[in-house]
Amino acid sequence: MLRQCSADDAEPPAILLLAKRVLGTAVEAVHARALPGDGALATVNGCRRIYVRSGLSAVRLRWAVAHELGHLVLGLDSSCRENEDSCDAFAAAILAPRRAFTMALRDAGPSFGKLARRLQSTESLVALRLGELTGCPLALLTPERVRVRGGEFVWSEDVLSSRVKSGVRRTTLRDDPRRVVLRIA
Repeated sequence: MLRQCSADDAEPPAILLLAKRVLGTAVEAVHARALPGDGALATVNGCRRIYVRSGLSAVRLRWAVAHELGHLVLGLDSSCRENEDSCDAFAAAILAPRRAFTMALRDAGPSFGKLARRLQSTESLVALRLGELTGCPLALLTPERVRVRGGEFVWSEDVLSSRVKSGVRRTTLRDDPRRVVLRIA
C-alpha cells in the first residue's frame, strides 16, 4: 500500500495524506462523544470516510486513522476481537514499516521510548514490532490482555506473572505505566 501511494517506507508515513490517497477524502474530526472509540470508518452517501475524535494527540490520531484504514483495506468489520487484532497489526505495519523500523532500531537502539519518538508512535506499538521484526520473543501485558510476538516460546503463567526472573527482562512502559513488556534475554 505504501508503494502504491508513492510513500517512502524508510520513514513513518504521513498517515492523513495516505488516507486521503486511499479514500479520496480527508479524515474528519468529530466531537468526542460522537464515537465509541478514537475512530470509525463509515460510508456516507456512497463515500468511505474515517471519523476521529477531536482533540486526539498526534500519536493517537495516527493510530486511529491507520487502524481504520486496516478495516477498509482488509475489508473487516468491527464484529470480533480477531478482526480488531488484524486491523491493529495492519496499523502497526503501516505506521512502522520494516525498513523505517530497522533504521530507527539501528539509530536509536532497543529503547522503546526512543523508538516511539522516532517512529511517532507508542511504546506498545514499537515493542510489538520489535518482536515481529527481530523474532525476539516478547509479551506485552496490559490490564485487558496479553499479546505475544516473536519467535517460538512457551509463555507459562509463571513467566507472565514474573515469578520466573532468570532470562526474562521486564520493562514498564513510560507512556502507559499499566503496560509491561517481557522479553526473553
